[in-house]
Amino acid sequence: MIIYVEESGFQKNWTFVAVKIFSEKSARSSVNKWRHYAASISKKFVANEYKDCKTPDQQRQKMLHEISVKGFQFWVVHFVNYRGHKKDYSEAIVKLLMDVDLTDVSLIVLDKVERSKRYMDKHIEKIREEMLCPCNVRWGLSEKEKGIQIADAICGAASRDFNNMTAPSFFYLIKHLKQGVKIIVK
Repeated sequence: MIIYVEESGFQKNWTFVAVKIFSEKSARSSVNKWRHYAASISKKFVANEYKDCKTPDQQRQKMLHEISVKGFQFWVVHFVNYRGHKKDYSEAIVKLLMDVDLTDVSLIVLDKVERSKRYMDKHIEKIREEMLCPCNVRWGLSEKEKGIQIADAICGAASRDFNNMTAPSFFYLIKHLKQGVKIIVK
């Protein structure tokens, strides 16, 4: 099993999601179904990856439907007064992963949130220290990691739901897969 971690922010309110996926293959299958659907409804569709913030509502709904069908379980932490990645990122990830059963997890993949490899490696080091994590933790690029794209879709829906945004969240499509939720006020 692999855990993919993604974040989505709106002003000082940030949502973090950890998604448990059996294999990269199952994530790839969901992303490919979304891509085929998107290409079938838009002649101009040219996307190498799912990016929730740039995806039209109809396509978001399709991706979340695919996630629901696959049954990807997820956990959510919503951070109020998030001060930025340099100050709060590692803490947010630790709080998120505290409730996740990691016994059958071999890898945790974080979306790259920092420009430099050095800063991402520092975050990973802090996370490992605080969690005494038994599995491998690394960062990845969303265009290469289909699991991060799945996490992006879930995180976008959760963030829109938490922040009561005007765009439809479609969170109801995946709500039954939510394993835990925390709200943290800094």
